[in-house]
Amino acid sequence: GRGTCDQGRLGTGMCTCDLNPSPYRGAACEQECPGTTVFLSPFLPPSAGEICSGHGTCDAEAQCTCAAGYYGYDCANACPTNSPFGGGSICSGNGQCDDGRNGTGLCTCDADYFGYDCSGYCPQGPTPTDPFGFGAISGTQSTCTSHGTCD
Repeated sequence: GRGTCDQGRLGTGMCTCDLNPSPYRGAACEQECPGTTVFLSPFLPPSAGEICSGHGTCDAEAQCTCAAGYYGYDCANACPTNSPFGGGSICSGNGQCDDGRNGTGLCTCDADYFGYDCSGYCPQGPTPTDPFGFGAISGTQSTCTSHGTCD
């Protein structure tokens, strides 16, 4: 029931798996794509999910290729954004996320930005466009102007 087999006297014996939305892959359609079974609690039965948690595609070897901004073997994890309610910019638009099947979900921030989601800005002190040394993005006064470095 997961595909068709080329059988009979002249058949090859090879299986052709039903593709999307079927979550099965492999030579005998025996491998299930990750993310299709969701375990919400050890006290509840598993429920049906979407292939690669709805955030990627499943290849012939039943491995996910995650969409940008998602990571993990089943693409279930989202990279940090600048919005606690979903959406927003990945790494606040100020860095790159280590996404993909083997990714960690960690942001590598651009120069002058910091934080798990790259939302912090290292103030650079007074400038012609910022005469009081306020961070143009964070809105907080510089704490390291001429007195240290921002990590």
